[in-house]
Amino acid sequence: MFGHVTKRLSAYCNGELAPAEVQQVESHLAACEHCRAELEEIRLGVALASHLKQVRAPESLWTRVEAVLDKGGTAPADEIEEPAWQDWRAWGAVAAVLIVAFWLAVQWLPRDSTQPPVAGEPPVTTIQPAVYDLGPYLRPVQAANVRASYQQIWNAPPNFAERKRDEKFRVEWLNRLISGPAPLDGYELNTVRSGSSSGAPIVQLVYTKAGADAFSVFVAPKSVEFQFGKEHAYEAEVGGVWCRRVDCPMQRTFEFGEGGVRCVLVSKSMDDRTAAKVMGFFLAAYKVSSNLPRIFQPASYRVPQEASQPSREDAEKERLLAVGKKLFTAKCGSCHDADGSKPLRSGEPLNRRKLSDEVIAKNVAPRLRNHTDEEKRAVAAYIRSFLKPPAS
Repeated sequence: MFGHVTKRLSAYCNGELAPAEVQQVESHLAACEHCRAELEEIRLGVALASHLKQVRAPESLWTRVEAVLDKGGTAPADEIEEPAWQDWRAWGAVAAVLIVAFWLAVQWLPRDSTQPPVAGEPPVTTIQPAVYDLGPYLRPVQAANVRASYQQIWNAPPNFAERKRDEKFRVEWLNRLISGPAPLDGYELNTVRSGSSSGAPIVQLVYTKAGADAFSVFVAPKSVEFQFGKEHAYEAEVGGVWCRRVDCPMQRTFEFGEGGVRCVLVSKSMDDRTAAKVMGFFLAAYKVSSNLPRIFQPASYRVPQEASQPSREDAEKERLLAVGKKLFTAKCGSCHDADGSKPLRSGEPLNRRKLSDEVIAKNVAPRLRNHTDEEKRAVAAYIRSFLKPPAS
């Protein structure tokens, strides 16, 4: 039985597999969504890493390393030349080279820790996610008033460098985002920047509106884990998009993604409907290119489709509702019945309550903490399907 091919994907991307292995990998990718997502993450990482500036390290660096090695790994303090801290460009070049080298090395490590080892192969190593804290970038946005927040959102996060607009990434959907229309009417893409975290590349896209408003979207491989300073992110469904959101009174952030990509939308005070449109815009661009299923795509944004596409979407939603009903019945049926009609000690049965998407998501997440995001979305969708419609 030919199992997952995650350990071969880096070699596949670099054209290093034998023809027979290429055929096996491509046959598996055609049927396995998990491995397709892993492949997209690798391709995205390679594309973003290609935009990290690479320059030569100063010749004096290796001379000093050799001198230390010749002395058995140590040298008296008075023989070690103090680094030229004022020459920050040289040390920045060293850091950039090391970051790219580390990221490329990480891509060769085996990724799939769920599969048993194959005879004759080394044991699988699990890669820890790269953590990137947006706190230093978010704090000035939180502290600024609405008018001044435009400039704070436009500012670069620490260690991010601006890129030329005509630079091309090796992932076509990202190029389409950069060269195409903005997610919202009246806005335009103002700036493209790139940075990294533990070797994992990150791109920042800043959209502005007539010098008076702005929002920023960070794009990274799914291996990047975003943090938000001291703010807590909780799972929610916003306009049909499953995400993690931060509702700081002075600033709003939404983390979302699909397959091999993870994104973060940063705004000052964007409402849920507008945020869902921006997130849907990015997810649609990614899904169209990677042929991933369109799940809960917001009605406010639609990609041109063939005549047969709506029926496929309807079938996918029906499938998710069936999954949600099965899980809901198994996990909650004893207290609520399969359709939420069982009266509760605390009052009305579940199906007669008016619950927002946010409340549903916050209650579903802890009860299905060991289940996938798709299963959580499915249960949330099933609960919404039998709730009493909210009063207008």
